[in-house]
Amino acid sequence: INARSLVQEADQVRGESDLEQAEKKYLTAIRLDPKNVDAYRGLADVYRQQQQLQQAKETYNFILQLDPSDGETLMKLAEMAEEAGDTKTAIEHYQKAVLLDDHYAHRFAKLAELLGKMEELETALEAIRQAVELEPQNPKYLDMWAEISILSGRKEEAEKAWQELRMVNPENQKLEGFEERIRD
Repeated sequence: INARSLVQEADQVRGESDLEQAEKKYLTAIRLDPKNVDAYRGLADVYRQQQQLQQAKETYNFILQLDPSDGETLMKLAEMAEEAGDTKTAIEHYQKAVLLDDHYAHRFAKLAELLGKMEELETALEAIRQAVELEPQNPKYLDMWAEISILSGRKEEAEKAWQELRMVNPENQKLEGFEERIRD
């Protein structure tokens, strides 16, 4: 039996919520192939599901040592930091993830959301512009663009975002409120 087939079996039993069995199979796969990123990724996910957050974090960080270009692992570390209330670390991980691969609108949107919470509005605006550029028809991103533009005092940009949102989602409940806030 090889590491790859063990990882596949582990993925299957993890899907069936047998986390203990999945953990054993991932560990066996790692013993057979100590650089098997998929085995470590599965193991880290198991630890996370079991709320063994320190082990999950350490395993995700080890994956990044094996493969520094693993954007999905950065996203998981960002989510964990966010869940733990560590917004600053979450932002750092999301920033690294978008630098690795700037083709995922949701990564930019997540970054914009957290930067907005930290009141780093200029950087948040940059991030949400990137998300909108990648998915110009996404009402959630257009909504966020309008909101951040208003908060940062950019009326013309807020107006543009509002117009785009109106075209994409004319039923949006926030349109009237946005219009009033832009006019003020």
